[in-house]
Amino acid sequence: MLVLILAPMPNHADFDEAVDAYRRNDFFSAIELLLPLAEEADARAQTVLA
Repeated sequence: MLVLILAPMPNHADFDEAVDAYRRNDFFSAIELLLPLAEEADARAQTVLA
């Protein structure tokens, strides 16, 4: 149980900002926000980048 508490959680605000950037056609900003999340194993970010 302690491992789950200490495990880093993906930053949902960054994901939401990336989605907003994508919807504004600001793809460069979206990628900048999504790549670190994807590298931290955020499945949503990985799916968007796929």
